[in-house]
Amino acid sequence: MPDHYKKRIKELLIVLENDAVPAKSYDTLKLESTDNWYRIRIGDVRMVYEVMWNLQQIEVMKIEWRGRSYK
Repeated sequence: MPDHYKKRIKELLIVLENDAVPAKSYDTLKLESTDNWYRIRIGDVRMVYEVMWNLQQIEVMKIEWRGRSYK
């Protein structure tokens, strides 16, 4: 993955520490048919993650290029 994407992903992870669903700052979408799974778009890269509200934790499920992220 190019360095500029790595930098943006690291910045995003810092944001997620304080805001589990940063819809105002990032293109965030709750995935259909799931309770707590979200997708954030960073250019051509997608991050899919789960918010565990009761534990106050986030688990990153996948960071993948757009075409392969939903398979």
